[in-house]
Amino acid sequence: MRLDAPAFSLVLDMDQSLSILKSRLKRLHWSDFKAGTIKLVYLPFYVFNYTVFSQSSSGQGDEKVVTAEQTGRKAISSVDAQFQDIVPYILQEQPAKTERETSHSYPVEVVSPSVTEKEVKEVIPARIAAQFQVPVGSVIVSGITMLYLPVWRIWATLGRGTYRIDVDAVLGTVMNEEAVPERERGIAEITLETLDELKLPRNWPKYAKTSAEFIAEKARKIPIPKGSGGGSGPLSSRKWLWYFLILVIVLLVLWMLFQGLGAPASPSIPGGETIIP
Repeated sequence: MRLDAPAFSLVLDMDQSLSILKSRLKRLHWSDFKAGTIKLVYLPFYVFNYTVFSQSSSGQGDEKVVTAEQTGRKAISSVDAQFQDIVPYILQEQPAKTERETSHSYPVEVVSPSVTEKEVKEVIPARIAAQFQVPVGSVIVSGITMLYLPVWRIWATLGRGTYRIDVDAVLGTVMNEEAVPERERGIAEITLETLDELKLPRNWPKYAKTSAEFIAEKARKIPIPKGSGGGSGPLSSRKWLWYFLILVIVLLVLWMLFQGLGAPASPSIPGGETIIP
């Protein structure tokens, strides 16, 4: 497919993007999800260079001199006129290639720009000036060019909701992870995960040291219920009781593990056979 502007070459295929998404969702405690519609879309961005400079009086009338300057490169979406950090990062830090003719066989949906280059030239100086807290006249913008970023747009069913999740097809960054809510886990699930981590001895010191601190911190954040009829203070909170139960389980398991490590070894005889009393 021939594009009207350069685009980053596709690095991640559909399966790789789904694998990345699965890993990201797992961090939000979504172990299972159902992928629905999946599209490869090309999002348009305007890439530009900017210079921000400071001026001071030269002491000779109204003449001013430039005392400092800062330069950089940014990208702004030509759909919603919002800055995007992924594109300049790829250009500066990654050995990514660009192409005008797509080099893959996936169907592509090219998103048309909603913001013209003329409009962008008016928006960018004001945005940069606000960011650096300088007058608009202290911002120079140059080298504006359009560039497409390939993105895997995935509709995923999580629980009872369906969410659109965008994964860029160059770095594998989930571009709108904030749109996905963190799944609230029940006490049984949290307990099982905790016990599973405790199977590894390297995690024991961490739990032994931080369990009490963790519970204390959670207790401070829980508001004291008023007029509940069930007493006052954080102990009347059901969530706090869950944390307390986890703490008891952790400490009990740690005690059992340390007792096992401290038990005397059974005597053995040459040949590796153990004497069973």
